[in-house]
Amino acid sequence: MIDDIMDLMTMNCLDVSIIQVFILYLNWLCNHIQVTSIGFVCPTQISKDMVIQNAPAVTSYFIHVMTRHKDKQFILAPYHQEYHWLLLVICIRSKTVYVLDPLPCNRTIKIKVNLNMAFRLAYSHVRNINWKHCKCPEQPGVVECGYYVMRYMFDIVKKYSSVNCLDEAFESNNTYSINDINEIQELWAKYFMEECV
Repeated sequence: MIDDIMDLMTMNCLDVSIIQVFILYLNWLCNHIQVTSIGFVCPTQISKDMVIQNAPAVTSYFIHVMTRHKDKQFILAPYHQEYHWLLLVICIRSKTVYVLDPLPCNRTIKIKVNLNMAFRLAYSHVRNINWKHCKCPEQPGVVECGYYVMRYMFDIVKKYSSVNCLDEAFESNNTYSINDINEIQELWAKYFMEECV
């Protein structure tokens, strides 16, 4: 964990443990500011590696999460594949999965099949699931994806928890400022020191 924290503080690629601690912080924040419209997915349960090792377990996990959070507006699912983090935002009401990718390209999202199947198994009336790529801030280099995913989640909790859709929530694809990223690092460190140590 020490190496992971050093990576966080020196702007290196982020390990899943850093994302998990930030999800704990966001869950605490939701309780603190009384945001009840957002649920979270454990990123280790849905990684590309997990899909390869045990795809039925990933589908079952999604069914469990969607059933547990069926009344939430958004379920935030940080997803890691091929050395890259992106954020999937599941909206059960609109049968939509929003994709926030800090390094957009024509990548195939490996977990799409599992998430589509989970939707259909959890909600038998669902036939079509909409996958929408949202405009969102884009990372300037190759190592910032984890920081951007944490910032997306923070912004959704703080700014967009009461909206019905994320189609136009993020106003541009301009990069986040260094202050935006520093704020995430500081929030992570403060929460970790106060709640995890």
